[in-house]
Amino acid sequence: MLWNDEVSPSFKTLNFLLSLPTWTRKFLAKALPLPERHRISVSAGLEALTSRGLFEKIQLKNSLRDGILKVMEKNALDLIISPVMPFPAPRKNIAPNLITGSAYCSFWNLVEFPAGAVPFGVETGENTHRYNDENDIILKLVKNNLYSSIGMPIAVQVIGRPYQDELVLRGMTELAKLKRTSRQLPVPKIDVRSGFH
Repeated sequence: MLWNDEVSPSFKTLNFLLSLPTWTRKFLAKALPLPERHRISVSAGLEALTSRGLFEKIQLKNSLRDGILKVMEKNALDLIISPVMPFPAPRKNIAPNLITGSAYCSFWNLVEFPAGAVPFGVETGENTHRYNDENDIILKLVKNNLYSSIGMPIAVQVIGRPYQDELVLRGMTELAKLKRTSRQLPVPKIDVRSGFH
């Protein structure tokens, strides 16, 4: 990121954490009572501060990429389709606090696989009662804001092998066509005070 680049509001919290001094991030990673999946956001890159640490992280990244390619080859997969986020689209004002929300996308960026997102429906609110927050601070925040996600678009991401960007775009185009021809589900009306209508 360049010094004068504007940061999306969705990434302001993560950008702040990553801009803290190394000693502060090390302290927070150990001191905060965070589950491992959130602790990684605070400690990202700390092990790569030395040449050896960086080399080990690059080896791990390459190992992950090679493992995924082997699975794709073994199963004759040209593309992978997955959710973009582990929860429905949040309200704009809480998005910056969902620092792990981009994990489903950032992983593919890390291993250098081309990926793109395409809208594929809207949140209906039909299954909000089933949402399990796993007693996790971030997921509780999501659960408390689920009703505001009703009517928001749900996207899927299409992931391809390295250098197969055109195939990813083709997959996205086909999904968009499929979505246009499928039956449109009505979005239920909701009164925040009294529930569904």
